[in-house]
Amino acid sequence: MISAIVAHGLNREIGKKNSLLWIFKEDLQIFKKITDGKYIVMGRKTFFSIKKNLGNRILLVLSKTLKHKFLSINVIGDYEIVLEINKRNPYHEIIIIGGSDIYKLFLPFIERLYISKINSSFTADRFFPEWNVKKFKLIFEKKLNCKEQKRFNSKFQVWDKINIGYDY
Repeated sequence: MISAIVAHGLNREIGKKNSLLWIFKEDLQIFKKITDGKYIVMGRKTFFSIKKNLGNRILLVLSKTLKHKFLSINVIGDYEIVLEINKRNPYHEIIIIGGSDIYKLFLPFIERLYISKINSSFTADRFFPEWNVKKFKLIFEKKLNCKEQKRFNSKFQVWDKINIGYDY
């Protein structure tokens, strides 16, 4: 299954100048719990913005320009490799973690969305792509109670695609 995990503001904003717009402990704990032990897919810029080893995950960095070898990642030049991994391991979750171009590329294949909705607007230059909510069903929602987020009245949601299937 191909999923995506994202935290975004009211206008789907996710980043500015290759950095996150906020850091909330509870949201990071959710990210860690959901992605632990799974494949995670990201673009080159997202990989370099993380600045630390994520541990216990199989990192797939989608890039046509990254030539360096890093011990903890697999650089892939074509998104179809991810689709092939998914076909071979349909019961193992592959999670797209960004950036905005990578989310947009995989949106037609995403079967589950994990979304932390931050109830505030931010100045940003990167956004999560628009998605058709009618093609998904909300299966879980909880209020985020982290002290850093109280002023934002944020929530975490899980959406599953209805009539799961690929658009290719």
